[in-house]
Amino acid sequence: MRKHKFIYYLMIVVIFILIFLVYNFFNPKTNIKIFIKNNTLVKISGLKIKSNALAKDVEIADISKESNYKTNLIISKSFEEGNMVLYYFDKKGNKQEKYLLGYFEKGYNKNINITINSINDNGILSITIKK
Repeated sequence: MRKHKFIYYLMIVVIFILIFLVYNFFNPKTNIKIFIKNNTLVKISGLKIKSNALAKDVEIADISKESNYKTNLIISKSFEEGNMVLYYFDKKGNKQEKYLLGYFEKGYNKNINITINSINDNGILSITIKK
């Protein structure tokens, strides 16, 4: 009798695990974390992230000199595939863009590390991106 109870409990656990796996397979969660390190001696402001995965452009808060910033992006439920760009405007008003992700799909999970190495007289940033 005890052996049968154990088998029933084991079957219930296996069924719950299968339901969890099937649910996650058909409803993958997209999780993208952005880490920005400002290695310059000036405050960086005006950075934005755009993607069709986002309901609207994400405005990055000012990043103090020699400090870090991190955020977890909230992905739209209707998102299927797209790209992601970091952009800002230089001192002449020209839009500067850096691709964070050239292509990604629903279910993509990644940390993106952005390092701002320097800024020139025109307000153009030297940026390193690691995924």
